[in-house]
Amino acid sequence: MSEPAALIVPPIRSAIVDVQNAQNGPTTSRTWYLFFLQARDSLADLLANAIRGAQGLLQENVVPKVGPNPGELVGSSISDDGELVEVNGLVDVRPPVGSGFEGITIRHRGNGADESTLTVLHKVDGYGWRARARDGDGGFTLDVQSASVWHADAITVDSSTGFVGIETLIPGWALDVTGDINTSAVYRVAGTQVVGARAAGLTASGLALAAPPAAYNPAYETTVQTLVNNLKTRVDELELRLKAHGLIA
Repeated sequence: MSEPAALIVPPIRSAIVDVQNAQNGPTTSRTWYLFFLQARDSLADLLANAIRGAQGLLQENVVPKVGPNPGELVGSSISDDGELVEVNGLVDVRPPVGSGFEGITIRHRGNGADESTLTVLHKVDGYGWRARARDGDGGFTLDVQSASVWHADAITVDSSTGFVGIETLIPGWALDVTGDINTSAVYRVAGTQVVGARAAGLTASGLALAAPPAAYNPAYETTVQTLVNNLKTRVDELELRLKAHGLIA
């Protein structure tokens, strides 16, 4: 962090010191002359800076800052109307070395609320997000806004368990979702796939079998053999599907 700039002492102060010192001895006309001369120059500088400052502070609610000239005040990129502080530009946050803070730190001061809220609104009205940290249980909730409608509890982190909830305020599992879940790939448990994409239907084959004839019939025996083969084909395909989904080893 850079050292603060040294205070600018108008020349008139040194002249006053000279006059005070001169009072302890002979006061010369030249000492008084230099005093009034520097007083005139200092007042002229102050007046010029005041004029420049007035020209640079014409916008209401703009917070002033020190300009490039000593004693000059100009408008900054910060405005404050008493309720809203606006910054026109980037904000570079640099916590003091050794403070223990990193990045942006927001500390809740109470005001009767039970949570601290950070709201970020988009350029287009009606869109944004807000993060809410609850003081009671330390939980964290992220809400999103779309078309001026806030969708509360979109994502919640339970501080006591570390569980994450989507569309639920009290997650009961490491990931607890209220609603449907869609994935373009597969589901895994401990690294093993348990459910994958839907496969095509099983091979179309007839499994119907009529009642057996009263007497032996070679054609009927052939039909039974075909049905058994078709059944085996389907069982084999079903086993492959179960393995593909990770339901069996």
